[in-house]
Amino acid sequence: MHGAAMPMSKSASTIRPIADCTRAIQLKPIDTEACNSRAIAYLKRGSVDRAISDLTTVIRLKPDVAKTYNNRAGAYILKHQYDSAMSDCNRAIAIEPKFSAAYATRGAIYYDTGNYDHAISDATKAIELDPQNAVAYASRGAAYLKKGLTRQAISDCTRAIKLDPNFAGAYINRATAYMNDSRYDEAITDCRSAIRIDPTYPPAYAALKTLVAKKRSFAIKKSP
Repeated sequence: MHGAAMPMSKSASTIRPIADCTRAIQLKPIDTEACNSRAIAYLKRGSVDRAISDLTTVIRLKPDVAKTYNNRAGAYILKHQYDSAMSDCNRAIAIEPKFSAAYATRGAIYYDTGNYDHAISDATKAIELDPQNAVAYASRGAAYLKKGLTRQAISDCTRAIKLDPNFAGAYINRATAYMNDSRYDEAITDCRSAIRIDPTYPPAYAALKTLVAKKRSFAIKKSP
């Protein structure tokens, strides 16, 4: 299973190239927007420590911007520094109590630390605040899956996919739910959809391999 999705407060399509952001920062060292954009770009390429450094700079210069705390929380999650991530999420929510993404991020922390009821609660709050939040639906679906609530997991993952048809992680979570329900053909289709969306996505290949083996085993058991 892919697990809870980690939200970001900036779309990948709006990320400025790292070199452009660096030039902007060199010209104007207090350019917080450039720092924030470069941090998100660093996260996308896996340079988590650099992202945290940039986001910490932004927070020092502008300490009351909720999205910056949320983005740094996401970076801390990638480093499994959950106490720091939780502190940043709580700060983001204190600044902006109706900030859907911060609840979704906090739900991801709860998911990663095994607190699935709290993960569901925060994802539900994120959805109430923003019914178009595909990440929140996918995260809640992942938590439902951990609790063995297959029908609810499929429903939430399906909703996430409708909101964002290119959400590879949602396809993998739904594939896992289908597998748990012995719906192997649908699960395999979802894995292939995830691979089509992102051919470099390792969980999709691992899930597909598992599903093909399980389908073969299931067919053998059913044969006379």
